[in-house]
Amino acid sequence: MKFADLETTLDAELIDKQQSSFMSWYMSIREIPIEKMELDDICKALRQRLFVTHVLPVGIMYLKADVLAGDDYEGQLISALKILTHEDWSNCPIEAQRAIHIIQNALDNKSIPATIEHDARQILDAVVR
Repeated sequence: MKFADLETTLDAELIDKQQSSFMSWYMSIREIPIEKMELDDICKALRQRLFVTHVLPVGIMYLKADVLAGDDYEGQLISALKILTHEDWSNCPIEAQRAIHIIQNALDNKSIPATIEHDARQILDAVVR
């Protein structure tokens, strides 16, 4: 599945961004299968809440591989995931449970630095709210 395959669900807000740097980025990745997207692109898509039900499973795979995953900085994925709402997580119950497990284990094992801990707890709050 690619973003290009999902575009029929795009809203007018995305179309309005045609001349932006966002749209330039979007056009550069729209034909890439979501499961083959780089971490940075997954983070950007999550921050923009683009096709969350399709992007989140890949994000959780990256999170499972490295709870502090990030191309630009440590914890970049956690920072992107904290943007998601309870509704986003409710639409992806399997990923929500996986996120709780991964993040809670990392917090229990003190694998998450204090600078990122607040973001991790925000995710847990959004998931279980």
